[in-house]
Amino acid sequence: MPSHPARFARTTATVACLLSAGLCWADPPTVSAPFPIYEAAGATQYGVAVGATADGFEVFWSDNSGISELGATPWDVKANVVLPGETPAVTSFGIAPGQGDQDMPRAASDGDSLFVVWEHYFDPVSEVRGRQLALGASGGEGGTSYSEQGTFGGDDVAIAWGGDYYLVAWNSPGIVAVRVAPGGNPVDAAPISIRNVGGVTHPRVATDGTDFLVVWQEDSPGIPVVRAARVAQADGSVLDADPIEIPNTPETSQQSPDVAFSDGFYLVVFGQAPSYPVATDIESCLLAPDGSIARSTQTISQVTDTQTRPSVVALDGGYLVVWEDLRPITGDTTGPRAIWGVQVDHVVVTGDVSYDDWVVQDPWGFMIASDEGIDRSTPSLAVIGRTALVAWTETDDPAVPDSAVWGAFVTLAEDDEPGDVDAGTGGDEDAGAVVADGGGGDGDDAGTPPAGDGGGGCGACSAAPARDRWAPVLLLVPLALLWLERRGRASSSGR
Repeated sequence: MPSHPARFARTTATVACLLSAGLCWADPPTVSAPFPIYEAAGATQYGVAVGATADGFEVFWSDNSGISELGATPWDVKANVVLPGETPAVTSFGIAPGQGDQDMPRAASDGDSLFVVWEHYFDPVSEVRGRQLALGASGGEGGTSYSEQGTFGGDDVAIAWGGDYYLVAWNSPGIVAVRVAPGGNPVDAAPISIRNVGGVTHPRVATDGTDFLVVWQEDSPGIPVVRAARVAQADGSVLDADPIEIPNTPETSQQSPDVAFSDGFYLVVFGQAPSYPVATDIESCLLAPDGSIARSTQTISQVTDTQTRPSVVALDGGYLVVWEDLRPITGDTTGPRAIWGVQVDHVVVTGDVSYDDWVVQDPWGFMIASDEGIDRSTPSLAVIGRTALVAWTETDDPAVPDSAVWGAFVTLAEDDEPGDVDAGTGGDEDAGAVVADGGGGDGDDAGTPPAGDGGGGCGACSAAPARDRWAPVLLLVPLALLWLERRGRASSSGR
């Protein structure tokens, strides 16, 4: 075995420095008890989206509780306001009522107001519509149309605010988009063609403040994969004629992507499985603003059984990711779904020993809402300061068309300050604690919740911080590296 004492010394010093600093793992977020946002007997809600201004959150959804004059039950877009830390009144107000169906709302904010887009369908016309509203303001019938009538034909829309314009994207049947000025008027005379192929769906949009990144799911061939392309905010030009390919292995499916931008990078999250159509893990890819791949893949959640439909929001120096989860907390791997989440932080250590990486705080994740007797699905979230609102739809009997919109607050620990840290000189006194990936997450980590969790999934859960659970193991890492270094030296000297 060749001797590499300098390399081993650097590695040992880096691990020791990180372990001592305790920088990689923040204290776990505090999760409130779930609360109802809207429910109506005999009615169905789906397609939840969450937006936020500086003053509060607003939750949007498709709702069929209204009855038209013809006796039909059209789908309308409705909403409710949720103030940070406060349980809302269980009520709703109309955002897009009227003839036909209004489906799949999505929302973005310029900080002061919210812009909501949705699919409008009134046989035989299908189009994308939207409107800008103040927090808590209702909307009348109509809205501005952004697609050519009759050409939408998709199943999802997306929107992001870039600082000058919004970008609204949809599949029609390829991926197209239009820039929208504040107030709602389209900037582009015709939709921008981003990807002109069939078999594309589920677009999502984020921005670095200069350009937009659009991600989507695409058949390639027959197995879904995730692709992306940048759109210039200034002139609407597509900067990636050939879409960015999110790294993948043959026969592995990638599904239901989402994207957010924080601290100089886009994080693309998606469900991934070795065999289609079941998505078993939540994976991610880190992209630089120029579209280059900064990190090919990083596992967000890889515990036993299915995790899918992730949603991500940017934090100051990181991200919060939530998803549907079928891990067997209640012993049923095919039954009700729970909502789980994890925090991803950008950790930068400077000094004689340097470290710069994106860290998944706990590969087990934390439960936001349990699956006990309730099926919870399609989570969405937004954040104000250190508090995120996660909202979803749920039902106690999937066979009955009767669902509700619920939510919970996720509050980041006050001592969690992702970002630059000075690790000091890296001398003898700087020994001790942080590891890059948090360990585990290989599928064998399921089955037994962390100590103090109990599988309840509520705000009162008191799971020990991940760094406390793993510290005894992590302290062995420098010793193992030191043993390898000495073994290498002995081998090189012929002993």
